[in-house]
Amino acid sequence: MKTSHLFVYGTLRPTAKHSMGEWLAARANFVGATTLEGGVLYELDGFPGLKSEAGHVQGDLYQLPEVRRKQVLEVLDEYEGLDPVHGYERTIVELVWEGEPVSAWVYFFRGEVRGRRRIPHGDWLRWVSEGDRDAMDL
Repeated sequence: MKTSHLFVYGTLRPTAKHSMGEWLAARANFVGATTLEGGVLYELDGFPGLKSEAGHVQGDLYQLPEVRRKQVLEVLDEYEGLDPVHGYERTIVELVWEGEPVSAWVYFFRGEVRGRRRIPHGDWLRWVSEGDRDAMDL
């Protein structure tokens, strides 16, 4: 299955003020904020990790231009450190955007989260802004 969309929930969000988020914003078209149902976030030493569990995650949707899609995904795969057992895995999920279903790539964390803090409201940027998490000191 192919898709031209990407759902981001952490340092890749356009308002995260992170260099990779800025890199992505320069190469993709921002669609808007949306919610992923069926996921929860965990604090992973300065990064969020998305797990497929009952819950919801706040994030942003991008559309990847066809001419750059492969290159953008390759760079993001390297940044995320793809490892389907202990790291991140890029998967396609179904989201709802303005009442319509949209398929989008998303990076799920496949490693262990035992002992990690769950982000109860599902919003990484809110989590970072609410306390001394040192999460954005990257």
